[in-house]
Amino acid sequence: MQKSISIAVVVALAFLSLSTLSHATSVSLKITNVSGDYDTFDASTNTVVVGPTGSAEITVDVVLDVDTAGLSVATMSLEWDTDLKNEINAVEFEELSWSLVNMMGNTTRSFTQLSEGVASSQESCTGDCTNSEGDPAPDRFGALYSFDGASTGNGPASTSLTFARVVFSTNNANVIFDGADIFAGQFGGQDGFCDNAQPNCNTVTPSFVGDITVNPIPEPGTLALLAGGLGTLVLAGRRRARV
Repeated sequence: MQKSISIAVVVALAFLSLSTLSHATSVSLKITNVSGDYDTFDASTNTVVVGPTGSAEITVDVVLDVDTAGLSVATMSLEWDTDLKNEINAVEFEELSWSLVNMMGNTTRSFTQLSEGVASSQESCTGDCTNSEGDPAPDRFGALYSFDGASTGNGPASTSLTFARVVFSTNNANVIFDGADIFAGQFGGQDGFCDNAQPNCNTVTPSFVGDITVNPIPEPGTLALLAGGLGTLVLAGRRRARV
C-alpha cells in the first residue's frame, strides 16, 4: 500500500500558501451497501446496528460535492476506531476517477488519482498488537493516509463525484455504544484541497460530513429503560393537560 507522494501533488499544494479562500465544497461519507451479520441499517443517519457475534461488511463511498470554484487537487484521509476499541477493519479500498465528456465524445474535464494506493495505512488493534517487525506495539486506531486526485487543467465544478470507495468489516463482539466510528478529514501531512483558479489555485476548506456509526443491538434492559422513560413522559404530559 506504500507509495511516494507525487511531485504533482507537492507542486499543486505549494500554491495553497499563495492565496487562501473558503468555499462550500464538502466531503461526505455515504454507506452504499451492508451485508453479513447485521440487524438494521439507516442510510439517513449512516448508522449500522450489528448482532452480538460474527461480522458485517459495510461499503462506504467518499463523495465530493464540488461548488462553482471547482477542484484541481484533493487529498484527504480516513480514520476509524479512534477510541481504540478495534470495532472495525478496512478490507479493501479504491480511488475512483471522474471525467466530463461533451456531445462529441471528447473529455473536457477530468479528475484522476495521481498514483495507485495510499501513502500509508494502519489497522486498528487493541491488545496483543505488533509492529511491522513483529514486535509488541501500543494499541492503535485505523487509518488510510491519503486518497488523492488532481486535474491537469480545470477540474470538476458544480457537480458531485465519488472520490473513493472503502469496504469495512466489523468485529461485532467488540462493538459498543460509543458514538461515531469512521471519520473523513485532512488527517494526513500532505492533505489539502485546491480550486480551479489559474495560474495559482486557492486553498479550499471543505466541510466533512456523514461520520459512520456502528452500534450493537440494544440489550433488553436498555429497551425497557427507554420504554419506561417514554411512559413517564406521557403520563406527566397527561397530568399537565388535566390541570
